[in-house]
Amino acid sequence: EARMNQTPEIAQQLTLWDQRGSNVIRGNLLVIPIDHNLLYVAPIYLQAETGKIPELKRVIVAYSERVAMTETLEEGLRAVLAAGPTLPPKEGRAWEEIAQSAQEHYARAQECLQAGDWVCYGAELEALERDLQELVEMAGEE
Repeated sequence: EARMNQTPEIAQQLTLWDQRGSNVIRGNLLVIPIDHNLLYVAPIYLQAETGKIPELKRVIVAYSERVAMTETLEEGLRAVLAAGPTLPPKEGRAWEEIAQSAQEHYARAQECLQAGDWVCYGAELEALERDLQELVEMAGEE
C-alpha cells in the first residue's frame, strides 16, 4: 500500500477525488503470490456525500516494481505485466480471454465478499490466481 500511496499520479487523483464532495474508499487489498513474486490488487470506490452506495471507480494493480491505477483489472494487468495483444497465442486461451476471465473472477469475488460467502470468495480468488499465474507465464515468454 505504501508503494501505491507513493505513486504521484495515484496520490494526486485520490486527493482530488477526496476534495470534491466524495469519500474515497479503499477496498480490501488482495495479495496473490505469483512466480516468486506478489501481485497486489486494490479496488478504489467513490461514495458521494449524499449517496449511500459506493461506486467502483478504479483498480490499483502492483507487480514487481510496477504500479498502475486503471478502470478495469484487465487494463491494470496489462500495465503491470507489460503484456498485450501482440503476445503470440499460447496453447489454450488467448491473453485477452485470460484477462477477461481474471476480471470476472475478481468481480465475483467482490460480490461474494459483500455477501459474506467465504467459500465462494475463496473459490473465486483461487480461480483468479490461476488466471493471473497463466498471464505471468505468458508475459515471461514475450
